[in-house]
Amino acid sequence: MLEARYPGRVLFQQQALARARRFQIETAIVLMPESGKRVFKRALYASGIDHLQRMATNQSIMKSLPDATLAACPCAMRGDMLEMAFIEGVSLKQKLIEAICADNPAGIEFWLRRYSELVIGFDQHADAVAGPDNCAEIFSGLEIESAEVLRSGNIDQGFDHWIVQPECSVLIDYEWLLGFPVPLKYVFYRAAQLFFQDVPVHRSPRFRLRDMCAFFSITPRERLIFDQMETRFQHFVRHQEE
Repeated sequence: MLEARYPGRVLFQQQALARARRFQIETAIVLMPESGKRVFKRALYASGIDHLQRMATNQSIMKSLPDATLAACPCAMRGDMLEMAFIEGVSLKQKLIEAICADNPAGIEFWLRRYSELVIGFDQHADAVAGPDNCAEIFSGLEIESAEVLRSGNIDQGFDHWIVQPECSVLIDYEWLLGFPVPLKYVFYRAAQLFFQDVPVHRSPRFRLRDMCAFFSITPRERLIFDQMETRFQHFVRHQEE
């Protein structure tokens, strides 16, 4: 296992261990001596360095977005680690939680619609991104019919990955760009599932997963297919042979 050598004081660190070795990484917030907080991602094994390099490559593709209200968190390789900017602001997840807890239907609709606009708008300017080798096979065998797709396959767009700033919304993490089209509703459903895993029922008694699915017009049949897709994806991440 590779050793950590962060160039500053570590304020927080978390490891993703329930993965194949080539996807095992550690994320750390580091206080730099002169430049303040930075986020570092490091591979726990040498086979994972390519995974980080792919994020840097994709950011270089996405950094020139013509829409000034969208941005991808700046990042670059620093040796064999990925260094990212520490983005200040409130997440779209927190905005949505506040609207739900206030029982504010108009606010809920506003932030869900804004999320949809961000996901679609970002994808329109994220062509030719790179994905993990051979990952197009992970959904093979499933009968997936979708009129709308994300060409980049950017499924890493949970509500907490979007930071809302006064003039720009920033995607702070984009580890899982698959590099091939996936159904747009799958990304919405995945974000909804992740959201309600963290939001207790008592905090949102009048707005639940079924309500968010209804907003995004996700049918029960589609939910079954997307559950299968997520199972396949998790198997890919966790059990891919080295």
